[in-house]
Amino acid sequence: MLKHCPVCEHPSTSKILRIPEAPVHCNRLYGSRKAALAAPIGEIDLVYCENCGHIFNRAFDEALVAYDPEYENSLFHSARFREYARDIAGELIERHNLHNKDILEIGCGGGDFLKLICDLGENRGRGFDPAYDAEQGIAAKNLHFVRGYFDETYLPMPIDFIVCRHVLEHLAAPAELLALVRAISAPLFFEVPNALYTLRDLGIWDVIYEHPSYFTPASLQHIFKRGEFSVTRLNEVYGKQFLALEAHPERKTSVILAKYKREKLIQESELRALIATFKQRRAEKVALWGQKIHHFAESAQKVVLWGAGSKGATFLNSFAKNLPIEFIVDINPRKQGLFIPRTGQEIIPPDALKKYQPDGIILLNSLYESEIRSQVEAIGVRAKIYIA
Repeated sequence: MLKHCPVCEHPSTSKILRIPEAPVHCNRLYGSRKAALAAPIGEIDLVYCENCGHIFNRAFDEALVAYDPEYENSLFHSARFREYARDIAGELIERHNLHNKDILEIGCGGGDFLKLICDLGENRGRGFDPAYDAEQGIAAKNLHFVRGYFDETYLPMPIDFIVCRHVLEHLAAPAELLALVRAISAPLFFEVPNALYTLRDLGIWDVIYEHPSYFTPASLQHIFKRGEFSVTRLNEVYGKQFLALEAHPERKTSVILAKYKREKLIQESELRALIATFKQRRAEKVALWGQKIHHFAESAQKVVLWGAGSKGATFLNSFAKNLPIEFIVDINPRKQGLFIPRTGQEIIPPDALKKYQPDGIILLNSLYESEIRSQVEAIGVRAKIYIA
């Protein structure tokens, strides 16, 4: 268990929500329905740090979690996401003059973003990830990948810029990673899921065991300031679902985040109000979708889910195992033919819907609505689309 806040080490916390059984991995899929149904589970016990405003799962056990090439969470098969990634890479190149530079990405996945920022800026890249798969990954002369964790054995390393996207929330001790990258003495870009989206917009399908930490803007800024970084930018991005932070080490005075302060994304009192009502609002949303699923079954409607990522697995695991949902659709070919942990739905490609002809399709992220509607129409399916 995490007895103290992983951001500020404060022991005083307030309870938010407990989920006694959740799949340990939402992004590790299984080759058979039998294996999927037996996937390991863990407890989620969300609490709020009274000192810095951080939210974390105090029941998290890092010994249960493993990252290797069987882990697959790439979003780059989506045109909508590729457009976003390209915009972010272009902005970083322009702001930090990243041309003919050495870029380090910690948690590079398959290497898509590192390749993008290196191609656009004619840079050289080094990527580290324990889940990197050389057979599936990207190969290029200007890129070097290591299947493993980045640690002090790789220091010193000549690096001009550091990228770390959707890694910090997976770590039981995120401050240790910041201490490591601070030793490199290079500017950096970090991106994490936005806990405010979960609380404010009821993005409840993002509460997963793989994430011991749920960063608010305040707690994200706090951990970087505590690690002796100057935060230069902090924004809600990608439909306010992510937090994007840029920082520099060793500066004595933090840059005032004028835009962040002016917009006043949220005050502490508002955050506490959201937390106070979150458990009830989450329960109401789960109940509402439980009723809808029951209605689909009672009226003999065939319904599928679209998106076999964290949101899809969490949605399905929020209900009984014998759901009247047989399939979940995903455009990532590495996921197709595999099965969702604990509930056992088979993952199928979009083209399979031609034969199945569902009456309804449930989407879990409205950012992809336009893209998915186009794909559904292109394959000749006239199903009603529901957004959860």
